[in-house]
Parts: sequence; structure tokens; C-alpha cells
Amino acid sequence: MTSPAKSPSAQAALTRLGPGLAFKGDLSGSGDAVIEGRFEGTIALPGASLTIAREARVEADIVAADVEIAGTLSGDVEASGRIAVVAQAKIDGNLTAARVAIQDGAQFKGSIKINRPAVG
Repeated sequence: MTSPAKSPSAQAALTRLGPGLAFKGDLSGSGDAVIEGRFEGTIALPGASLTIAREARVEADIVAADVEIAGTLSGDVEASGRIAVVAQAKIDGNLTAARVAIQDGAQFKGSIKINRPAVG
């Protein structure tokens, strides 16, 4: 029995820059993204999630809904939701989000600003 085909929107929901790839430029869109290779430029995914994998090397300013960082990042990150920094991550930049979590063992140089959603 064959598995059902995914809809075009489900297939386009995740963009991946694999470990053997390098990209220089601007990335923007509405789908989630995973970076495993090298990226230099800007990333704008305001309604989506971004994952920077352990082997990734990123030099970029980032705007996204949620960001998880496990690799090396040089640049500022602004998230409307959560920024999660895992133990082996190395970050040189400023973090702005509603929630920020940094695990023991992560290297971080910069500032953190917590933006609480307006209550009304």
C-alpha cells in the first residue's frame, strides 16, 4: 500500500539548507526553516519557526515567530514568541523575545530584552 501524497502546502511547509550548502543573501517567507549549513545575510520569517542546527554557522539578523539555536550565530534575533538556546550553541548578538531559554553550556555574548505582549 502506498502512503497518501502530501498536499503541496504541506510539502512547502519546511525549507532546509543542508549541511553541505552555503547561502549568502536574504531569506524571507511564511514557512518554517532549518539551517544546517552556512548562511550569511538576513532572515525574515515573522509567522514561522527557524531552527539553527548544531553544525550550522549563521551570520544574520533574524526575525521569526520562534527560534531554536544549537549552532553558531553572529547577529541579532527578534522573536514574537520564544528563543531557545541549547547547550552547545555559540551566540554573539542580542536576543529580543517574549520568552528566552538558555541551557547550561551555551556560550552567549550580548543582551536579552523580554517583550511581553500587551494585555488589554
